[in-house]
Amino acid sequence: MKCVEFSNVPPKFEIAKTQGGFCIVRLYCNVEHIEREEQDVYIAECHEMKTRYANNLENRIDRNVDAWLAEAKKQEAKEEDAQAKNNYGARLDNVEGLTDDIVLLMAEIIGGEE
Repeated sequence: MKCVEFSNVPPKFEIAKTQGGFCIVRLYCNVEHIEREEQDVYIAECHEMKTRYANNLENRIDRNVDAWLAEAKKQEAKEEDAQAKNNYGARLDNVEGLTDDIVLLMAEIIGGEE
């Protein structure tokens, strides 16, 4: 989820075609109107999901925006969980590498005192 700023009331959703017959659906919710001296703006939460593109996709989403929003949030949560697991694995690999270095260094120090 990210927050996006608009100069007008944002649409409920947008569809951006990508390669291979897929698209990114951006769904906007929790829109907040902010009055500024130079121009009023609208801030909205943006949730994205990847799906197959179809000619009737816009109508399908429009008929049930809440379900699509829930699915986008679910996809984002899965992606964040996978990213956290990858980060944990990378940190663990780093710690294991440092531990090996420390063991070798200690062996050199202990071995050098003989």
